[in-house]
Amino acid sequence: MQRVSAAASAATVCVLVRERIRQALVDPKVGYFTKHGSAPVGMLQKPVNFNDIPNQRQYQAVLSRIYEKLNTAWLTPSELFQPHYGRAVAEHVLKRHLVPGAPLRIFEVGAGNGTAARDVLSHVRDVAPDVYATMRYTALEPSRTLAQRQRSRVAEAGHAKDRFEALQCEPFGDLYSARTQSWATHQPCVVLMLEVLDNLPHDRVVRQGSAWFETAVECFDAGEAQAIAKTRNAEDAAVAKRTWRGSKAYGAGYDGAGVEVLRPVEDALILHVLEKAMKLHGGGDSGLPGPSVGWVGKMALAARWLSAKVRGEEVFWIPTGALEAFRALRAALPRHSMIAADFDALPDVVVAGHGAPLVSTTQHGANIDHATYLVPPGEADIFFPVNFDAISALYQDVSNGARVEHMASRSFIGEHGTPFATRCRDGYDPMLDDFTNTRVFVGEAPNVMNE
Repeated sequence: MQRVSAAASAATVCVLVRERIRQALVDPKVGYFTKHGSAPVGMLQKPVNFNDIPNQRQYQAVLSRIYEKLNTAWLTPSELFQPHYGRAVAEHVLKRHLVPGAPLRIFEVGAGNGTAARDVLSHVRDVAPDVYATMRYTALEPSRTLAQRQRSRVAEAGHAKDRFEALQCEPFGDLYSARTQSWATHQPCVVLMLEVLDNLPHDRVVRQGSAWFETAVECFDAGEAQAIAKTRNAEDAAVAKRTWRGSKAYGAGYDGAGVEVLRPVEDALILHVLEKAMKLHGGGDSGLPGPSVGWVGKMALAARWLSAKVRGEEVFWIPTGALEAFRALRAALPRHSMIAADFDALPDVVVAGHGAPLVSTTQHGANIDHATYLVPPGEADIFFPVNFDAISALYQDVSNGARVEHMASRSFIGEHGTPFATRCRDGYDPMLDDFTNTRVFVGEAPNVMNE
């Protein structure tokens, strides 16, 4: 690995980008979602009565007041459109994922405020009481604060502890121990991941001609970082290293630093994601995906159109965290089906590279976007547009031929939702007409029906 000569120090910590992002989001002490007392997920105290809102303009005014009151810039669809979004998910589960003779088991990864869990349970109780009598719903939640919030919200709706539990855990933290987790089961089950895929860590890879490089981050204390910035020379700067100098929002006063280090791709997860694309679509002469084939080729083309080049390099963000998650779920829940909903595009991203994350802090109901992912851990949300074609390919690979599909959220809600439940009086329906940049993924492992 190439290094800046001044950086050699026992105080240096070098990690892949996905580990740096994981720390920033779910580290127990400093993570954005997990630090003590933190619950950066907007929560409505009562549902919005959409049928009483005259029109789209008035709906936007209502939404603005909600965001200002909650000091948030957005709400998840399951929160904003409660209970109707959760009911649509429940209807899909009842239609597609019941296994004769087996009780319904649902696992929700990152269950937020518990709103979807409450609404799914309530709908099953209302329309299929025989299924409800034996079902079990488990939330796998890395945040202690959110896990407690989930328990309270579900209990308030009258669901007993034998129907719902919230376990504080990092479900994808250790693949090798996944089979021994207390929640692991070989029984048929459904896994829900609602607005979770976008927060799974990604890796940053760079293509220079036919060569591919992975990105690591060297972290230093503030004093050491200042010394490195002063001593770095032009030759060092040209050798695949970039010093973080603060984003537009944080500026030069940020008390910390990181150095991006490029090195030939050697990480097994990164290699697997790239080589999977090559096998699916044909490869280039470098042994990794060529620049004009498959979804990696599409990323390259989009990068050129989006001017996502950094000093002549093409930068891509790839979903290695999703691969880790799918492997862990396959080990712990080998007979699961999956329903995942998320964003397939994000507006106003300023971080470089195709598939780059939006890095955002909320203040007084407004977003502050940052030009780097190297913000202080826990200070900002880091979320990615989900490439559903890539997710489908990786899920199929891990699940040995699972049946997969993904569709626009409008189609999913139109098929399983309650007609007119979120329609304003002028006919505008925000659950159908907004969130046009979201999709729903459904995967079913081939052995889900096997005994």
